[in-house]
Amino acid sequence: MSLNEQRPLPAGVRDARTLRRWYWLRSELVEIARGNGVGTSGGKLELTDRICAHFEQRPPAPPAARARSRDALPADLTAGVVLPQGQRCTRRLRTWMRAQVGRAFAFDAPMREAVGAGGITLGDLVGHWHATRGQVSREIGPQFELNRFSRAWHIGHPDGTHAQMLAEWAQHRSRPRDSGESTGCRDDGRAIRDRETPNTLAPMARVLITGMSGAGKTTVLHELSRRGHRTIDTDYDGWTLPDGNWDESRMSAILASEPSVVISGTAENQGRFYGRFSAVILLSAPVEVLIERVSTRTTNPYGTSEADQTEIRRLVRDVEPRLRSGATLVLDGRRSVAELADEIERLIAASDRT
Repeated sequence: MSLNEQRPLPAGVRDARTLRRWYWLRSELVEIARGNGVGTSGGKLELTDRICAHFEQRPPAPPAARARSRDALPADLTAGVVLPQGQRCTRRLRTWMRAQVGRAFAFDAPMREAVGAGGITLGDLVGHWHATRGQVSREIGPQFELNRFSRAWHIGHPDGTHAQMLAEWAQHRSRPRDSGESTGCRDDGRAIRDRETPNTLAPMARVLITGMSGAGKTTVLHELSRRGHRTIDTDYDGWTLPDGNWDESRMSAILASEPSVVISGTAENQGRFYGRFSAVILLSAPVEVLIERVSTRTTNPYGTSEADQTEIRRLVRDVEPRLRSGATLVLDGRRSVAELADEIERLIAASDRT
């Protein structure tokens, strides 16, 4: 290949070979799919194969079966409560687990698998947490290409820095995959399998996602958590004090101890911490969109009353301009969750190169 060969724009992809040769964000795959009349649901691997199938005029691989998500736990959680199959990793369950094992608890891969499989008591789940600490890290899914690259790079460059790894990652993803690197797209009707690597996430920037209630902060945070990022929602677990300020000693401690974290929230004193974040992202949406969202959601009662909605209008008028002036990036909260998460991941990957 020519060293000057340029990665094509999504609109220029017209065959499966070109699609397989280059690295694509999910948002770019969605653009390619829409341009060819192909459905856009599913993760990167499923979407890539569906586009390949369209170009190659073959049936796509059947989508993986997905367990139906639900929260069927009783109101009173005790050690004897049995988890049903398909149980979600809810905030209520996380709060109960943290009361048992401490603030270190998180829904990592072993815990997510145990919760979703069900059939055990909450007491058993506590035991599972302790039993799986120090467990050998698991395989990173092939859709998390940056994480896999980071793991392999640091093994080969034990003295290398995170910034050096990201610089090589930028070069890597700009090159075609003629060396046989896998995209997960089927070739000759078979799924390409990647070699197993432990589930070690690449270090990343400290990022704050802020905005008005209803802008989509929590939803995007959940998606980033699902993709393997360390996340904190300051609307919960006592991060925000009754006076509307963050707990400053606690926030200072987490920013000092966590080189890689995505934090979500809006607080009176958040500006004091801007200098400690690599990026401050404002999610913004028209006030009518915000009110429609908060008035229909079931996860948080705020926004359902007329007084709440009047307050939201005032905050959009008086507070959002201050948030906008302090933000390093403003994203439209009406975009899809996947597109917003892709944008934030792109910023995270680039942050250490500046």
